[in-house]
This record gives sequence, structure tokens and C-alpha cells, in this order.
Amino acid sequence: MSATSVSEVLAEKRQPTWEFCAAVARALRVPPDAVFIRAGLKPPPPISFQEEGEIVQILRSLSAQARATVLTMLRSLAVQGAAGVSESPADYEPGDELTRMLIDEFDNLPEEWKQTAIEQVQWVRRLAERPPMRVLGEEEDGGQRKPAG
Repeated sequence: MSATSVSEVLAEKRQPTWEFCAAVARALRVPPDAVFIRAGLKPPPPISFQEEGEIVQILRSLSAQARATVLTMLRSLAVQGAAGVSESPADYEPGDELTRMLIDEFDNLPEEWKQTAIEQVQWVRRLAERPPMRVLGEEEDGGQRKPAG
């Protein structure tokens, strides 16, 4: 591209071509469609499609664990939307913030996952109720462990 071509397009003395826009996109390292749309060579996508593009960009910037969490939330919202559910019931008064958060998370789970979640909570409860593990050959003395014998 010559400096004259760029100057004429910027001064609106001539219309940008597809090739011109593709070169600008390469130079700026942006998607060519963005330049084609800005130049008026291509109609903008529907708003829902623009939102999808933003969602994809955000997902790509997240860690694998964060992506998994977001996908779980999106799946839950999709299930709720399909079932016509708009909000979780707020007919509980938890004693602490953690309980409220856990109940909210449970309410957002798809129905087919709830039984597994209940089983996992029961498993954690059983682990918490077990006495602390002791290593054979060690005795506890005043809070400090020492070899037996």
C-alpha cells in the first residue's frame, strides 16, 4: 500500500477496497471482518453474534478452571431458561455467607448433577466426622507427636 492510497482513503477521497482493508487488518493484527465492517464493505453482524464473539474472547482469556466454572454456569442458565425458571427461590435464611453461597450454587446445578453433588457433600461430611489420622508408632503428648517407645 502506498502512503498516497492510505491518505486518500483516510481523507475519504476514495473508497477502500477489499484488498486495502485486508492489508490494514494484517498491519493492525485485527480480524479482517472488523475492518470490512468499519469500511462499509460488509454489514455488521447481528447483536447476538457480536455478544457471542465477546463471550468467546473472554473464555479464551480465562484459565482452564475458570472456563470450566463459566461453562457450568452457562449450562445451568440454559437448563433454567429451557425450564422457564427465572430465579432461584430465596425462601431460606442461612446462618452464614458460605451456606448461602453453597445453596445458590446447588440451585444453579442442572437436575442431572444434583444427586452427584449431594453424594459428594455426604462424602465430605463423613470425612470430616472421622477422627484425625494417626501414624502408627507415634504417640501424642501435649499436642506434640513423638516416637513411641
